Amino acid sequence: MKWPRSKYFRVAPPKGDKMKLLNLGDLHTTNKTPKRRTDNFFESFDQKLTFILDTAKDEGVDAILQPGDFFDNYNASDYLLQYMISKYKEYKIPIITIYGQHDLRFHSSNKENTPLAVLEASGVVSIAGYIRSIISNHNVHIYGCSWGEDIPVPKDTDAFNILLIHKMIIKDEKLWFGQEDYTMSRSMLKGSLWDLVISGDNHQSFVQTLGDKTLINCGSLMRSTIAQKDHKPVCYIFDVDTRSMKEIFIPCKPFSEVFNEDKIEEEKVRNKVLEQFVDSLQNDISFTGLDFSRNLEEYLSSNKGIDEGTFSIINELLGRNDNGGEHNQRVRRSR
Repeated sequence: MKWPRSKYFRVAPPKGDKMKLLNLGDLHTTNKTPKRRTDNFFESFDQKLTFILDTAKDEGVDAILQPGDFFDNYNASDYLLQYMISKYKEYKIPIITIYGQHDLRFHSSNKENTPLAVLEASGVVSIAGYIRSIISNHNVHIYGCSWGEDIPVPKDTDAFNILLIHKMIIKDEKLWFGQEDYTMSRSMLKGSLWDLVISGDNHQSFVQTLGDKTLINCGSLMRSTIAQKDHKPVCYIFDVDTRSMKEIFIPCKPFSEVFNEDKIEEEKVRNKVLEQFVDSLQNDISFTGLDFSRNLEEYLSSNKGIDEGTFSIINELLGRNDNGGEHNQRVRRSR
């Protein structure tokens, strides 16, 4: 069964002569604690979310725009759903969002059976699609481009056109070596009909301006990996009439208070060991088939020059243990 979807939605008229929109990045809402975090992760998330909602209320914003990955995965618990519905209903601030890949079941295009669809049905969020969304008393149109969708074309070039998009957009440099699937922020704005683009998927924060056009990528709300040691959660309030914006950093604890840095150092050592091992394989292994794990097992079992530490790490990464059948057993040295 497909639930009926409205063709457009309206939010409350602006609270003054100006229209202000609070822009966010990826929320990745979850009550599960990521690896290496040592604090109460959901409590930290709730504190940040409360700060954002209080800020929106104090600043008199007309709506909150969020560019996808609202949830960390499609398997959100009933507790998490009821908690978030209660939270957003308490503030009664319109929230406009789209789907990121983490909001979808197995990254599919089926959007009905998702926690984000439940939030929409509860009335606490509106999911923007291709059909224009109109904010009362201002000629502002908001379009949504969820993950995997084609970018729509604005229907009214005289309007202030806003695009919410979940797509890997970067500013200056690739985020990792070999990155291929991305769009440069200047390319996104150059020649486009969008006055404001709010992008998600890239967890680093940046702002790109080109003439009177602006792209805002706030990055992730939470630090979930060690790569985000220097990340500062941020949101922006954009004034539609003046095309100006206000940067607001979201309070967060020092990295050392929420991550186990000893474990991080151990991980760096482990990665270095694996790098050296992979380098040694380049001229010292011949493959007998396409099964990587089996090829590696054969190499390990016949090579007595590998130290026990590396041997143990590879077994762990391959998911091998001493209990179970043939495919679950540890790689063992030949005697």
